[in-house]
Amino acid sequence: MNKKLAIASAMLALGVGSSAVHALDPNGVALAGSDTLFDVTTDMIHMCPNAGTLSYAGGGSGAGENAMTSRGTTHQYIAPMSRFLGTGPTKCPTTAQGYNIGLDGISIVRKQGNGATPPVANACDTAAYTRTISYGSGLSYTFRDFRDVLRIVYGGFDNAASGAILACDVREPTRADISKQNCNSPLRQAIVNNWGNLFQDATCANSETCTQLKHAFRRSDRSGTTDTFLTLLAMPKVGRIQPSPTANKPFCNGDDQEDNDPIRRACSGDGYAAGEQVCQPRDIGAKAFDLTDQSGSLTKGSVLATDYEPATQFTGDLGVVQDILVPEGVSAAVSHNVTACSFSKFALTHMDPASKVHATRCPNGTSQVLQKCLYPQDASGNFGCLSWAANHPLIGELKKIDGRVYNLILRSGLDPDSNIVKDKNSEQVLGAFYRMHDTLVIPASTGVPAGGVACTESDSTRQIGCLVQASPCSIGFAGREAADNAAVGNNDVLALKVGLPDNSTAIKPTDATIQQLLAVDPLWTSSSGTACTAGGTLSTRYSLARRLWLNSVDGFADANAATDQKALAACFADRGLVDPLITKWGFTLLPQPAGLSAGQTCASVGPGNANCALLPISQPCL
Repeated sequence: MNKKLAIASAMLALGVGSSAVHALDPNGVALAGSDTLFDVTTDMIHMCPNAGTLSYAGGGSGAGENAMTSRGTTHQYIAPMSRFLGTGPTKCPTTAQGYNIGLDGISIVRKQGNGATPPVANACDTAAYTRTISYGSGLSYTFRDFRDVLRIVYGGFDNAASGAILACDVREPTRADISKQNCNSPLRQAIVNNWGNLFQDATCANSETCTQLKHAFRRSDRSGTTDTFLTLLAMPKVGRIQPSPTANKPFCNGDDQEDNDPIRRACSGDGYAAGEQVCQPRDIGAKAFDLTDQSGSLTKGSVLATDYEPATQFTGDLGVVQDILVPEGVSAAVSHNVTACSFSKFALTHMDPASKVHATRCPNGTSQVLQKCLYPQDASGNFGCLSWAANHPLIGELKKIDGRVYNLILRSGLDPDSNIVKDKNSEQVLGAFYRMHDTLVIPASTGVPAGGVACTESDSTRQIGCLVQASPCSIGFAGREAADNAAVGNNDVLALKVGLPDNSTAIKPTDATIQQLLAVDPLWTSSSGTACTAGGTLSTRYSLARRLWLNSVDGFADANAATDQKALAACFADRGLVDPLITKWGFTLLPQPAGLSAGQTCASVGPGNANCALLPISQPCL
């Protein structure tokens, strides 16, 4: 069908006549919705006729859902979301509708260990999903399904914390109890300190040079990928979308700006010739403090105050789980400024007392002077340079501070009073862990192979894909592009297989295996949590997959809806428009003939929509 005719047909089907399309919403609505679909939606607004004054703010699927239910102030009637609407008559009334516009899969990535390009299968290509491991004093633990090892590594939630989970059920599982989180448990220590315990094949421990997990990289709290990761793994939601903003920090590092994982790793190299380029200071008496420690204490406790090392050898540490958030709205010249600082060239610059940084101490452990601290500069006096371990003020014990701590706060410019960089949300970048390998990689050592190439990617997904090969013996979760970026490390990044819902085997993420999500009946039954009765084949379905949606609480043809939003909904209903965007931004197309044809509308689930969470896979939309 001709594209213009398809759009016109869709508009007519949605109640947007030719005489109405010019009656645009005068409010210039900035639509809230999934951050995962930010680029797709922004492109669609720009290319869609009659989308009017719309723009896209993102903020998460929950934000889009809430905006539609509080329309009196937001004027929002549609929302791109990485899930369907929630349950209940408010979020999912009888009028609710949704378009399934595409699919997405989450990849668990690592540097391949066998040297082949492109990556090939080996003993360490599948995350543990059923094997039994030993730990502690004669204790053992059996992974129940594909969720277990990832949930323990990233969040410290074992089977006892997660409650009953039906491994065969693709509906949202029962989430783990946040009160049972234990990031320093003997079980978690045994897994992250023994590389082979991460994988299904027990021979993995003998097939690679890694001895323990270095880091587990993750997407940010605000990411739609994180939302899906937490949902599919039955982990608690992040606290910012809970009634209490401090209720839940499901990851062992804490929130986006924190590094509170109790299991620590000494920072590699010196940050000058090789190694990591961000680092936390270890404790030196009562002076040093952790930039991201929110407890108010000046010591972290991971290293005893008596653990002094010579000034020329002193290094800090980092936690296993690391939040990777490349700031959006910041130029690469600033976010990845690789200009080296001048040795011991320091000047006083401001510290924002309202920020998460400790209100009275500087990164080097000294007290602030009129809310200012000594910070390194380059030869031109710019505060945005890259420091290294041995770069510190030449003052007494401060020489023992790892100078890479200064790289955690992203700064730019000469002005000593206003140089902390803010992202597109006007939030200060205070935990720039993504700069870990801007110019350097991990050097080869006992139990650790050498890293590949340095990482200055412009988005967080690609940065995580790069970091796992710059920091071998690490893993990360992100969108599929993390493993599909051929420019990184000569395509030296492997997407792990994960177990099928019935634990019969493991599957790698591909378009075909993700599309199988639509071929399997979700209303499976399970008598034991492992034995499944399925309405479709399981043998080729990737488990860490989700559907992508355009949703409307009131329905797309609601007579009260702003017509520019109706027009945008019509464009999303045209696969001739949406499919190229789904492909462009690294998502998976709906298989033909599944999905929506131009102008197709959908019926609601039923009165009260008590079953909103039960997605009828046989239908393209609800």
